[in-house]
Amino acid sequence: MKDKKKKNYLVWGIALLLLLALSAFSYAVFIRSPNIPPTDTEEPVATFTIGDEEVVLSDDKENSTADHVRRGNTVVTGQGTIPELRKISQKSTAGAVFVSAPSAEENTVRYMERATGHVYDIKFDSWTALRVSNTTIPKIYNSVWSKDGISALLQYEKENSDIIETYFVELSAQTKLSEDDYEEESAEPEFQLEGKNTTTNISYISPESYAREVSYLTRMNGETTMAISKFDGSGERIVWSSPLKEFVLHWPNEYNAVITTKPSYSAPGYSYLISTSNKNRERLMGGIYGLTVLPNKDVSLLLYSESLNPGLLFGLFDPAQGIVKNVSLKTLPEKCVWSRNSSSIAYCAVPIALPNANYPDDWYKGRVSFQDQIWKIDDEEGSVQLISELDKLTGERIDAVSLQLSVNNSRMIFTNKTNGSLWMLKIKENSIVEEYEEE
Repeated sequence: MKDKKKKNYLVWGIALLLLLALSAFSYAVFIRSPNIPPTDTEEPVATFTIGDEEVVLSDDKENSTADHVRRGNTVVTGQGTIPELRKISQKSTAGAVFVSAPSAEENTVRYMERATGHVYDIKFDSWTALRVSNTTIPKIYNSVWSKDGISALLQYEKENSDIIETYFVELSAQTKLSEDDYEEESAEPEFQLEGKNTTTNISYISPESYAREVSYLTRMNGETTMAISKFDGSGERIVWSSPLKEFVLHWPNEYNAVITTKPSYSAPGYSYLISTSNKNRERLMGGIYGLTVLPNKDVSLLLYSESLNPGLLFGLFDPAQGIVKNVSLKTLPEKCVWSRNSSSIAYCAVPIALPNANYPDDWYKGRVSFQDQIWKIDDEEGSVQLISELDKLTGERIDAVSLQLSVNNSRMIFTNKTNGSLWMLKIKENSIVEEYEEE
């Protein structure tokens, strides 16, 4: 009996020693780990000033990824021969523009990173993106740039609030750097982003701009108004107003705007042509559920889509003749862009397969996404032409939005809606052509 008690004491003693050893090990590894920073110290907070307001800046932690390597103020996005389709920013972007101005070399794309607000330039024939501004403005979700890439409107949603803050900003020159200079960690970028003005009542900004002016919708005193101003917010003039709340705005030319009620499959939509000079209003389309449109430069044609139950109808509308042309493609006008040198040609990202859903609502909300191809629509020829099978050029699923074309239509940039990455496509004509007819 005594031997049994001794054996039990021995087992309990060994177990206690093992427990103490394990506790000591856990304390040393997990609690006193030198990799965990102390919690009682705070890093200094940087700020960005717009007028009399100070905006708190985020901490910029830039890490290289497997195929995008960061060195100083550069990001190397690949190597070897530049392919037909390439990702020019792996990080989520808040807006981009083709730039042809003294602020950048010819054949350059300028874009803004969403998380930091940093601005980069990348040329058509280069793998290297150059950071031209490292002024940090966090959580930008939208930026609309002037054609020269100098001025922009930036938007972000304030934390713990549904208030949308809009900054009027401008790139001011600091110094001139060579590409080698950019690789130096200590080198300051060429430009600094300066705040010119700020406002909280802009609900929508037109993606088009002219003569260093921009147009936008504001919501004040129970009215929605369309205004045009310079990119610093000065010289604002009101063009149109309505008691209704939500609209989408396009400014296809300096003299006309197209305003459409915010689309939903559950409500009829209306689209109007507004003269920016005499403020006349003319109805273009109406009574169409889920109506969304994209006008060409002279508003002689509109790409439009209509909600079906389920699915959608996509086509062209000629306002002068009142003719609808059903195109043998199914997509949304938000996934299209008109040619820079022809009012009868458009390029669209078209889903390979269109899931059954309530459009455009389910797509807006991310309930459905697409795998796209790029098609060309030529109204003069009455045809559609496959330009690029994106799924065969990359292993990624691309749901393309915010399409833009270079001046000669040789390059297209677009954002992948699923992750915000920015892509560039070299436009090549294809032999697959289909015809369509008027209704």
